Parts: sequence; structure tokens; C-alpha cells
Amino acid sequence: MYETLKFEESGDIAQLTLLRDRINMAMVRELTAVCDHLEDESSSKVLVIRGHNGRFCLGIDFAEFR
Repeated sequence: MYETLKFEESGDIAQLTLLRDRINMAMVRELTAVCDHLEDESSSKVLVIRGHNGRFCLGIDFAEFR
């Protein structure tokens, strides 16, 4: 469903994994969609956010924000 994120819900817990090392515009759009879902439709009470490959986030890829 998402290209830059992995999102799963199980009971009261939602898990979000960032699949890129740097945030790009696609990730911003996908994060917005996940937040909208959590706010409007989800019954999850906890959101766990994690990175992948031993990294959480190296920051923003500014090339796409110009």
C-alpha cells in the first residue's frame, strides 16, 4: 500500500516502519495518510515508529523540497 513506509495494526498497537533513510515528498504524503487514518478510523492506542537497517532517520532529502 505504501512505498516508503510499512504500516501494520494489531489490536491497540499500530506499528510504522520508515523504509527510507531520508524523508522525501512521497514519505511526507504517506505519513500524512497514516496520521489521518489513525485520527479518523483507527482504534489503536499506541503507535510505535521505527527505522530500518539500524537507522531511524537521517533527516530530509532537501532535493525534492525546492
